[in-house]
Amino acid sequence: MLVKRKNLENHSFLSSKISGHILRWEIFRRSRKIMSYFPVKGEADVSRANRKIIEKKELYFPLIEKSGATAEIIPVRVFSMDEFSPGVYGIPVPPDGNPRIKKGELELILVPGIVFDRRGGRVGFGGGYYDRFLFGCRAVKAGICFDMQIVEKIDLAETDQLVDFLITEKGIYPMVGDREVL
Repeated sequence: MLVKRKNLENHSFLSSKISGHILRWEIFRRSRKIMSYFPVKGEADVSRANRKIIEKKELYFPLIEKSGATAEIIPVRVFSMDEFSPGVYGIPVPPDGNPRIKKGELELILVPGIVFDRRGGRVGFGGGYYDRFLFGCRAVKAGICFDMQIVEKIDLAETDQLVDFLITEKGIYPMVGDREVL
């Protein structure tokens, strides 16, 4: 799926359609504190939405903070899309000195992934960072992907967290979440 996503034709056009859906979404319009992501390895580019968030809302990006053998996502405020530097795994991150927020204060989280299923299951890069972060999080979780990244069913582990919605170039889909852990 990584190769298919990276070689997707019309990546910019399809990404722009995804950002358009986000910007018109009622849940987005009501949300004030939003966590997004910096697209890597062919992920849907939501930069257009991110720039709009900065103009009128509070935008947060994940900073991976390691403490001994564990690592966790810390939401860090972003004031400009020009302030990023390379972070863990080369993923751009905001400055460590920017304000932080507790995950319970976020209202909407735009979640990247490699593959999603129709229940809201998600496969990421395998580190479990998002699953640990999303556990117990009350914010609306929206999986962001291209339509071709949606499969019928993913075998989920007990610790895998579901998203509430999927947003693709074709629209916004609420998830049913009838979880079957294998």
